[in-house]
Amino acid sequence: TEYANNYIRFKPAGAAYIDHNTVGQDINFRTSVSSSLDTTPFVIKSGGNVGIGNVVSQAYVNEGTYTTKLRVGSDTSGTDNASAIQIVGKDSSGNGILGVIEFLNHRDNDVVAKIAGRRDLGSGSYLGAGQLDFSTDDGNGNLDIRMSIDANGNVGIGTASPGSKLEVYNSATSGNTQLHIHNDKAGDAAVLRLEGKRTSLNDTGQVLFVNSGNVVAKIEAR
Repeated sequence: TEYANNYIRFKPAGAAYIDHNTVGQDINFRTSVSSSLDTTPFVIKSGGNVGIGNVVSQAYVNEGTYTTKLRVGSDTSGTDNASAIQIVGKDSSGNGILGVIEFLNHRDNDVVAKIAGRRDLGSGSYLGAGQLDFSTDDGNGNLDIRMSIDANGNVGIGTASPGSKLEVYNSATSGNTQLHIHNDKAGDAAVLRLEGKRTSLNDTGQVLFVNSGNVVAKIEAR
């Protein structure tokens, strides 16, 4: 290794290290905006934790049983603040994916689930309209969208283009499609509540029975 002109240079032959050479010490990467003000934007703690923009980077063993964590935020407890993870993409088509969070099983190197964020100009009228798609693998390598939330707040289960506040759609699984509301607490009931806000004597709630787009029966409550 050579030290010259404020650089650390690693020769091409052999292994390279940045080493504090003292047990139990941190490695700090510092920058200076003046002769009297140094900042530490990046630090590697002696225990192996890495902090970016956070000198007091540490692991919190009581937060859970996860063996590896990525924490974004400040350890300053005296000031109210918020943190964010921003995934940046670019789309000009109107419905392209801007970012994805994938959950990968390292054993088989398979993505078992993912959350994708994309633009949704089909539902929203503004350029910033967005949609979230939640996908899972069925165990046979089919990573399909199971639930979506579009730009208008409509939720689709089994469809990525919900046409109402909640749409449950099934086109692949045989048998009847069920919406199951189950209260397993002794002494309590399962409730499906239909609430409207009519200003006349019209119905306040309806249950429609539809076959291939045709209403064959309905129940009205007045």
